[in-house]
Amino acid sequence: MDDWSKYKAYVKEQSPEEKTDIESIERLSAMVSLIIKTRHANHISQRELARRCGITQAMLGRVETLKCIPRADTLFKILLALKLDITATPSENTKTSMTV
Repeated sequence: MDDWSKYKAYVKEQSPEEKTDIESIERLSAMVSLIIKTRHANHISQRELARRCGITQAMLGRVETLKCIPRADTLFKILLALKLDITATPSENTKTSMTV
């Protein structure tokens, strides 16, 4: 385990709010990584994916570099253009799940 992982674990233990924030960022980062990997695997440029989504290349670039958190509708456009499914799973205190 590296120092960053140790630090994240420490912060998560100290504060429930910080734990929630870190986990949210980790989920967003994983989703963006999947978007980038899928785009590259399908040989689609940022410009082309942005065109297919009806957003600017600059906006897609900001999403891919985590410089902004996309609105849900923008995220859905990107995922649908890449033919990625959206899955919702229950958090610790939730009893339902749904796949879209």
